[in-house]
Amino acid sequence: MWVWLFGVRICLFGSGWVIFFFQAEDGIRDFCLSRGLGDVYKRQVWVHRLRAEADAILVGTNTAVADNPSLTTRLWYGRSPLRIVLDEHARVPSGSHVFTDGLPSLVITAKDTVYPVLPDSVEVIRLPFGKDLIPGLLNELYRRRIQHLLVEGGAVLLQSFLDSEYWDETRVETGPMFLGNGVAAPVVKGMLVCSEYCGKAKIDWYENR
Repeated sequence: MWVWLFGVRICLFGSGWVIFFFQAEDGIRDFCLSRGLGDVYKRQVWVHRLRAEADAILVGTNTAVADNPSLTTRLWYGRSPLRIVLDEHARVPSGSHVFTDGLPSLVITAKDTVYPVLPDSVEVIRLPFGKDLIPGLLNELYRRRIQHLLVEGGAVLLQSFLDSEYWDETRVETGPMFLGNGVAAPVVKGMLVCSEYCGKAKIDWYENR
């Protein structure tokens, strides 16, 4: 099973997971929680290509609330992945794009959370949060035969996956600017195996060795 965390590939159940994220040269993600940096169009096309290769895409509550993303492949060929939103306390507005555009979405919430009624295209399931969340989530996806997962953040969710050690490969895109303050980028501990460029942004590939 492949999991891509907006830049990092992680491995579980004999498959792989990828985590990917953006940061500025001073290690800051942005003044907001999860917006990318650098050449916006090139970056979006590159990310949408990653989405087209995934079976599902995962974001946390803060990203869903702050960005209201669609999480589709509108700038690349291929179908859009299943959108998965972690929302422990039902903070994501019911009018969000991932709930109202008619494409399949899956909400992961806590067992005692009262969740609002959503369209038929959205499924709500309940899992234990805390230290058991990531193993429980990955078991649920494995049960559903989801083989490729792209995790797009934000920073807290990305760091949680990195700290869990359920990853095989990480991709970190660094934009050519300094922000000074904002949300700190996740810390990746792994071996740098190669680097490439997307416009002026540098993309470093790490492996969990």
